[in-house]
Amino acid sequence: MPEFRAQRDTPHPVGPFVRRAVHILVLLGLTCGAHAQFSAFVRKLLIGDTLAPPNHDTSYIVTYRQKATLSLVTSYRLASLDIGDTNDRTLTWSTNNATQYGFALDYRWLSVEATFSIPALDPADPRYGPTSSKGVSLGYTGRRLWARGFWNTSTGFHAEEPELMVQDWASDQPWPYRRDLTMETWMASVNYALSRKKRFSQVAAMTQMERQQRSAGTWVLGCAFWRTRMDADSTLVPTTGELAFPNEARIVRARRTLIGATIGYTHTFVLWHRGFIHMALLTGAANSDQVRRLQGGRDEPAEQGISSLSELRLGAGYNGDRWYTGLTAAFHFNADSDEDRVSLGSTYGTVRFALGYRFGRPRINGLNKFGL
Repeated sequence: MPEFRAQRDTPHPVGPFVRRAVHILVLLGLTCGAHAQFSAFVRKLLIGDTLAPPNHDTSYIVTYRQKATLSLVTSYRLASLDIGDTNDRTLTWSTNNATQYGFALDYRWLSVEATFSIPALDPADPRYGPTSSKGVSLGYTGRRLWARGFWNTSTGFHAEEPELMVQDWASDQPWPYRRDLTMETWMASVNYALSRKKRFSQVAAMTQMERQQRSAGTWVLGCAFWRTRMDADSTLVPTTGELAFPNEARIVRARRTLIGATIGYTHTFVLWHRGFIHMALLTGAANSDQVRRLQGGRDEPAEQGISSLSELRLGAGYNGDRWYTGLTAAFHFNADSDEDRVSLGSTYGTVRFALGYRFGRPRINGLNKFGL
């Protein structure tokens, strides 16, 4: 008897290929569409503030954003670490003569600055010991929104309070110095001007890409991110005798992450049309997440708490049509606010002098895609 077997329809080899191709094309289309929307959003964010017709009060602000500017920069960077105990004692370890030299490039919304320490140009005070440091900063400055970020690392610190380190210390004795102590800082902040009058220019005060023609100021809301890493070969506080700190202060490694909010006021006073004096003060609070390692121990999370945040800026300078110069100072502070435990705090400050010149628009194809 003949045997009959059911046969399955064999799919045509082209069918699955076509379906996969269609799926891939659809996926690519959705991806490209999302990318185009994101690119349009970024372009609107950047170009809408820098390439569009003036969106500020032209009787208060003159803009030079359409010109690329190059500045020679000299900056003194200060980094310090504070260790406080429950007896109201605070031992501060600070850098020594970390003067840095470099350049800054500013164009439209972009600001890039790179600086390095050169010991031959700035020998360290032999009393305090040498410090090596380097850093990079980036920034975005719009009409009402501006952001700054920087990275800095420093090695070699001296004690600001030697009497807390050495019993009966005298000024003719060597200053307590730690070659092994390294502190690395990452910081980012975003600030938003509350005034809608658009008469205040933050970029005029910071990088002189604009000129404030008449005095103006604004209240500011901000958020900030800090990440500090500290490493040393041994504890940074005395462990014996009358000067001994409590055991929980014998920290050899720490990682601190702060995320918080600030509020403050900024103002620029105009002198003789082209001169200026700038002041800004912001203060706030942040959640503190820490990991500490005590001498002879291992990394352990510290109890979460609230840390204070503060930012102080001062500046003065001359802002002409081609040449400009400015002397500015910026200090960032944070400190644990819990007085019932050993606290950590850090300070990062920069005193910056810039001498710059404005060029024409760079003739590089494709820059307009990025709002430049």
